[in-house]
Amino acid sequence: MDALTKTPADVRPSEPGMRVLVVAHAHPSYSLGGAELAAHNLHKGLKAIGGATSRYLARVSSPVPRHAASALMSLRQKDDEILYHADEYDHFLLSNRNTEDLRRDFVRFLREYRPDVVHFHHILGLGLETLFAVRDTLPDAVIVVTFHEFLSICHHHGQMVKTGGMKLCQRASPVECHSCFPEISPARFLQRERFIQSMLEIADHYVSPSRFLAERFVDWGLDGARISVIGNGVDIAEAAPPRGLTGPSKRRGSFAYFGQMTPYKGADVLLDA
Repeated sequence: MDALTKTPADVRPSEPGMRVLVVAHAHPSYSLGGAELAAHNLHKGLKAIGGATSRYLARVSSPVPRHAASALMSLRQKDDEILYHADEYDHFLLSNRNTEDLRRDFVRFLREYRPDVVHFHHILGLGLETLFAVRDTLPDAVIVVTFHEFLSICHHHGQMVKTGGMKLCQRASPVECHSCFPEISPARFLQRERFIQSMLEIADHYVSPSRFLAERFVDWGLDGARISVIGNGVDIAEAAPPRGLTGPSKRRGSFAYFGQMTPYKGADVLLDA
């Protein structure tokens, strides 16, 4: 498998206008999920409208092999798409333990590209330390974070449902979270909450694809004035045209489910119906 690193000439912008870096927790070529597609569609949309230069940086991890010399890789993606290998991730604190790679490779990329805006879709796998790295390296850059679920609030896969019975959780707290994970003390959950909130404060603005999600984050402690509700972008140019109905019936009898098959997506409700 080819694993070529990007050289400074590859990432240095030559076009005028605003420079945007879209950061995603995975590339659709390796993980086909909603957040991955939303981030990639944003990158493609920015390129299509003109007036801005966009680069796309996505995290990869095992089983994709890491380049020996750098966490930055291409793996034959497009010239404006960069992969960043990150494996040392703390799921509890949403933290990247390999800060050496961040300081050397991620920061090097930031210095070469010099984005005006860095838009994160998820910090999963990359870690909250990437926010600090951007602010420390580019103090004038605008940092935007798009949330795709409650991962910052809820340790149970960011789903805000109780462990065991899958009962909805209305509000996270150190005591409530401890009841779901008895092996983790309330003090540890309080530490988690304060660490994540302090790191998210680095961002200038937040985006939520739904009002419900945004309200939960405001209730949790984020500044509501810094959250915008914007639906995930869809590349309508790739949508198939409507098809005429065939056969004697004028009603459609087929249904489709688009999404990952996990216990949290509701496919079981569709099947039961």
